Formats: sequence, structure tokens, C-alpha cells
Amino acid sequence: MFTGDVVYSGSEEEYILASKFLNSIRSLLKTLYKDKVYEQIIFTPGNHDCNFNMDRQARKNAIKNMNYDYIGDDNSVIEQCLIVQEPFWNFESSINGQETKPCIYKEYIDDIQKEVVIFHSFNTAWMSSINENVGSLFYPIKNIEETINTKATINISVFHHHSSWLNPNTEENNKHEFSELINSFSDVVIYGHEHERQGMIHTDLNTHKECYIFAGEALQMNQAKKVHSGFQVFIINTENRIGFNYPFHWNGTIYSQQEEQKFSLKEIGHNNLDFHSNQAFLSSLNDMKLPLFFNDDKKIKLKDIFIYPDIEKTNDLKKELYENYVDSSIFIGSSNYKVVLLEGENQSGKSSLINMMYLDSILHQKFPLLINGKCFKKMEIDKPLEKAFIEQYENKSFEEYSQYSNECKILFIDNLNSAELNNKSILELLKKLENRFSRIIITTSSIYNIISVLESTTKDVFCGKILPLGHKKRNKLIENYHRLNEENPYSITEQIFLEKTKDSYEQVQTFLGDKLIPSYPIFVLSILQSMNLVKPNNYEQTSYGYCYQSLIHFALAAKAKIKNEDIDTYINYLSELAFSLFDKKKKSLSDIEFQEFHKNYSANYIAPSFTEVRDKLLGSGLLVYDEDEWFHFGYNYIFYFLVAQKIATILTEEKGRKIIQYLCKNIQVDKYANILIFVAHHSK
Repeated sequence: MFTGDVVYSGSEEEYILASKFLNSIRSLLKTLYKDKVYEQIIFTPGNHDCNFNMDRQARKNAIKNMNYDYIGDDNSVIEQCLIVQEPFWNFESSINGQETKPCIYKEYIDDIQKEVVIFHSFNTAWMSSINENVGSLFYPIKNIEETINTKATINISVFHHHSSWLNPNTEENNKHEFSELINSFSDVVIYGHEHERQGMIHTDLNTHKECYIFAGEALQMNQAKKVHSGFQVFIINTENRIGFNYPFHWNGTIYSQQEEQKFSLKEIGHNNLDFHSNQAFLSSLNDMKLPLFFNDDKKIKLKDIFIYPDIEKTNDLKKELYENYVDSSIFIGSSNYKVVLLEGENQSGKSSLINMMYLDSILHQKFPLLINGKCFKKMEIDKPLEKAFIEQYENKSFEEYSQYSNECKILFIDNLNSAELNNKSILELLKKLENRFSRIIITTSSIYNIISVLESTTKDVFCGKILPLGHKKRNKLIENYHRLNEENPYSITEQIFLEKTKDSYEQVQTFLGDKLIPSYPIFVLSILQSMNLVKPNNYEQTSYGYCYQSLIHFALAAKAKIKNEDIDTYINYLSELAFSLFDKKKKSLSDIEFQEFHKNYSANYIAPSFTEVRDKLLGSGLLVYDEDEWFHFGYNYIFYFLVAQKIATILTEEKGRKIIQYLCKNIQVDKYANILIFVAHHSK
């Protein structure tokens, strides 16, 4: 990245030398880091990048008293002033391999796996002159502010002149206008021109928005002007948003590293100016509910491994499927649909999809709200919405949110089928909600009984089915898994990695069979985990039950470090615990209740101490201790699997028969239907 003054006088000959220098650096970086080097070099021009031999009297007259009135309604004045930078922009186009016309603002967008980093280059030197003075420059914010895209994980602004060089005496106070815009969205600001290293943090006391501002020494030393040579290295972890600035200073022999500066960027959601997301809530959405284990016990988040599934649109009248698919990620940004209804089978990843959409919608500068369908028990919408708002935001009131522009608000409803409402009531509910949000995105496990309701609600409705991962997306998920699980991802060659991915893909395909098991992420990931632990030769064992059995075994062995000979003891303990909760129609238990269960269990079975069992199960991730100090199973389907394991052992008893009768009678309930499927697995 260059914050201006790549050359001294903007001549083509100087840029030829600069090109040789930069291309050699880029070649060296590619040799060292291979495909990890960003293809483009980020530039912003400085006053020395202007070739003033190309200056004309019309430009000299224009820059004497620049303001919005002088610029007018078109770009002719700006284009005239940019003539002196034509050699610079030709150089930039040549270096980066794509044509860029002279401009006052440019974005460089870098996708780092699932993270987006945008470098915003503001050309403050567009009206520079040979002898410019502090406060003499003008930057036309109004001409570019609507084109600025801030939908990124990290926004970095780059420019040459500090805002003090801008004119504070214009009607709008251009100095203040520029600073206010930059600070409103930037996480990091890097500028040049001053030739002195600086680092500071700017905090807006009203919005609590923070941005870190850095400046550095010039690379080219000038002893006569006491300009020292130096450069800076920035390392920012896009996951935890912690950054380090490493300055290097020429000491006459080598570039020596100076004292590092550590900085922590505010979490995504905190930098939205109006509503600050509750970080604990965002973290809970990003948690991996599956008990997956990775090398070095890495803490993997949902966004690290998630793949957006394809959606197949349904014909609302004929209930047939079209041939065309759409990627589910399209519904986050601009969409023509007011209501989006996504049907998903059990274990298709509906909740993970809606959680990821929620997180990504924040990057699109939206203020989402997530609510479970079961919260709608009556036609009252304010109370459940307010309860959700209080849980998900922390700096403003629900009333302020209610009166905020609908265009910035998206409502996510997970499992609408769990709402205790009939079709007529759902129709009325959605009509009310449509007046509060720009878009409503819904997941459900039973789509067809409410399609007609949605059709009569609005024409702007999309109804679709979540599909299993196709070949490309399945392969991408396997790639993500291996990259996360690689002990040293920087040492493995790309060829070895591709061969490893190909081998895993073929094995997963064999496990899945001929669509006997749908390639939903839960099954692909559980198969990958089981392949790491054991390599069964009998692929006929593959079933829903086998996948969960493998997940449980791996969680106990790899995550909780339980010895192989003790695995069965813990699985039996979990099965009895799950059945106890099921039998009492409970989802969780307190610490006292947990100890009481352990006491009763120990009276019938040999078991380790309560403390040891509790800590091992929490370490496995199969059991979770929540903030309300209750224990519960971390993943519903593992709970169902374990309940079914116990039921399968008492099928010949009166109690077992009565449970099966009850499950069959209530098979329309997802929980009971899944327990029955797992009972069949355990009864083989």
C-alpha cells in the first residue's frame, strides 16, 4: 500500500522505474507466500505524483477558490484538474492489470475467505499545486459519498493529505466534512505527506464509533530536509479483530523494527452508527453447535466453515420444482422479494442458515432482528419484537428502533411452523410485520400449508426449498474443513492439499451413497470427523444414526480426551441423562438436579465422580452450561439420538411400548419423529 508520492515529479520515466521496483517486490512476495498475496497494490496519489508540466491555466484558475458551486453539477471541473495525474493512473492501471481512469475515489476489495476488506482510496491530491498551503485544498465529499461501499468486515481508508490541509472556511467546512465522513465508517485510517510516524485513536463521544489513525515516515530518505526512511507492516486478524503495527526505521545499515503498537477494532455491529449489536448475542449465533474437533483444539466459529446452500424455487400452485436454483446468499443484500420463505428438512441447516444471514446482514449496514416462530402465540407483535430487540441490541430503546427507517431493518423468523397460529392468523401477522421491516426472511419445516397465505399477502414473495450441497459446494465445505484442520496450513503445498480434498470428497461420496443420505453439512462434517477417528470398511453402516454416533464418539475421545475403554460408560451415562430429561418433559436441569441424577445413576451403574463426569461432558461440547446456570444438550439431534438409545433397550417393557405409542400418535412433532427414526437405528 502506498499513501502517495510514489515518485517525485509525476513523469513517465519515474513511473517506469517505480514499476520495476514494485514488480520485483511483488514477485518476491509471491515466491514466499504463493497464492496468499493480494493481486492488487493499493494506491492513493500524492502531490508529487502530479506532473505539473501538464498543468494548464484553466486548472490553475479553478483550484484558486474551489467549492461545490464552482464544481457545478457535472464532472468537467474535476476531470480538468485530474489531467496532471494521468501518468499516475496509467502507472496504477499497468501495475494492477486493469484500466483505471483518473478519479478522486477508488475502492480496492479483497475477499479473505469469508471476510471482506475494503480499502477506500481518497485522492486528496486531485487539485494539488507546486506550492500548496495548509487549508488550501478541497475534497468534494458530496460527489462521491453515495458511491462509497462500506459493506465489509474491515474498512480501511487511505489518503495522502491530513485533513488539516483541507479548507475549513467553505460553507460546509470541508475539513470537518471530510473528517466526519472518514471517521464515520473507517476501522483504520492511513495517510501520508507528513513524513512522521504517528498512531492515534479517534472516538466519537456521541456514537462511540472508534477508528485507528496511522501515518508513517517516507520510504525515500532526504537528509537535507531531515526526512528519515521507514515503512510499516500491519497485521490484522479478521476473526478477533486484533491488529499490530510494526514500524521499521532505517538506522544507516538496516531497517530496524521499532516498538510495535497493538490495537483492537470494535466488533462488527458496534460500528453501525445507530444501533449497537449485543456482542454476546452475535457470538451465540456464530457458535458451532456441533461438537466438532480440530487440531490444536481450535475454536471454530460458524462463519469459518459455513457454506450458503442453494435454494430451489417452488411453484406455489402446482407444488413442483423449477430447474433453476439460486444461491441463498442473494437474500441478504438487495432483493426484489418482500417475504422470503425457505423450507428445510430436519437437519438441513435451517437455523445455521438464518444465523449466518443475520450476521452477514450487519455487514450490509442493516439492523436485523431474529425471533423464533414459537414466540408468536397471539396476534400481539410488539411484546415479542421488543423482547428480541432488548436481547440483540444495547444502546437504544425499542421505540427508537420501531420508528427507524424500515429500509434498514430485516426480520428473520426461524421455524415459523412452531407458531401457535392458524393460517388466517399467520396472514394477519405477516401483514402487520410487513409494515415494520423492509424484508422478512422465514424458515419452516412445513411449507405448503402456508404458501397460499403468503400468496394472498403479497406478490413479492419467494418460496423455496433448501437443497443438499451440490458437488461444488460440498467440495468447498470439505476444503474449509481441511484448511481449518491442517496443523500447519502454511507448509502444505497446494497440490497436496487438493489431493487430500479430492480423496476426502470421494470417501464422503461413498459414505453418502446414492442419495441415501442427503449431503447436508451436518452429515458431510460428521463423516469427515469419523474418517479422522476411524476408517470403517463397511459403508453399508452409513445412516443418520451412524453419523451422530460418530459425532458423539469423536467428541468424547478427541475433545474430552476420554480413554477408549471408558467411551461406552460415558455414552450410557449420556443416554440415561437424556432419557431422564425426556421422561420429565424437561430440556435442561440445574446443578442440584444434575447432582441428584448422578447420585441415582451411581446407585445402579459404576461411574466416575460427579465433578469428573460433569467436566468431561462439558469439555466434549455435548453438554452445555448456559449463562442462566442450567445444563442442557448442545445439539438437539444428539439429544434425540441418546433418548432413542435408551428407549430401544426397553421396547419389550410396558413403559417402552407406551412411549412408542405416544411417539407414533404425535409423529407430526419433529422431535418425536426424529426420536422414532433413531429408535429404528438402535433396534437393528
